[in-house]
Amino acid sequence: MPAADHDLPPLKALIAFEATVRLGSMTAAARELGISQPAVSQRLRVLEEQIGAPLTQRSGQKVVATAVGESLFNDIADSVREVEAAVHRARQLAHNPEARLTLTAHFGFTYQWLLPRLPQLEAAFPGVRFEVIPEDDEQRLAGQRADISFTFGQLDGRSRYERLLIPEVVFAVCSPALAERLGLGATLDPAAFAQLPLLHKDVGDARWLDWRQWCRLAGFPPPPRHRFSYSNYPLLLGAAEAGQGIALGWIGLHDEALAAGRLVALQPAVRREDYGYILRAQYPQTVLVAQVLRWLEAEAAKPHLPGWACS
Repeated sequence: MPAADHDLPPLKALIAFEATVRLGSMTAAARELGISQPAVSQRLRVLEEQIGAPLTQRSGQKVVATAVGESLFNDIADSVREVEAAVHRARQLAHNPEARLTLTAHFGFTYQWLLPRLPQLEAAFPGVRFEVIPEDDEQRLAGQRADISFTFGQLDGRSRYERLLIPEVVFAVCSPALAERLGLGATLDPAAFAQLPLLHKDVGDARWLDWRQWCRLAGFPPPPRHRFSYSNYPLLLGAAEAGQGIALGWIGLHDEALAAGRLVALQPAVRREDYGYILRAQYPQTVLVAQVLRWLEAEAAKPHLPGWACS
């Protein structure tokens, strides 16, 4: 039997419902909220008892809202986010009066894109303490309670704020000295490709292009088999700058090295639609977070090197 109109359901039940419908999964909602899946289920039952009707149902592998649930979700989603953002701000002030934002990203993006821009970011927001947490493990990265995160892949609608920050464009990079020694022009020659010293990174993540995938998309013959892979991308880029081989490069990550002449970019460039670096935030309504998001988007919108890769 539904409760009286003035008898509001617990806020925790509304938050669990909003997260479950938005993410399409009680398990994902539990992970985001830092509670167990049974606790999410219990909170949903409490809310359904208060409303007097089922609010969610199973559709294949996803949990979706019923007609009543969809109406409720549309009405409360923005309000839930505003309340959470307000509580988040209050907690920050209570525990640390100094404004602080946590940013997390993969090692490659952290060292090649974020850290070079950190001085400008700090200058744009004086008095704000920025904490940068590099993390390559996808599960740990997803579990970080960061204010702003940078991930790689596709938009999936699972975050309250997500934007494709830098679309994926991938090309070869190497040191000018190595390019001269190998007699490389501006464009790689497929016929001579098998003789080139390629640098590999063992990622084990199908979302990232490796040399084999790049060759397939570029119309090149498969790369020769390799026996050594670098454990992280900054190490691999260091080897490329030292002239030890040719690496795959991503648009936007190497502007400084290309402009300084530590690396040269070689055509062709491979593009994958809808893939790239994604900017995400859980509390975009927070004034400071919203301002920093706008700054990061404006920075990413600036022209990248090399120009031909963006055309």
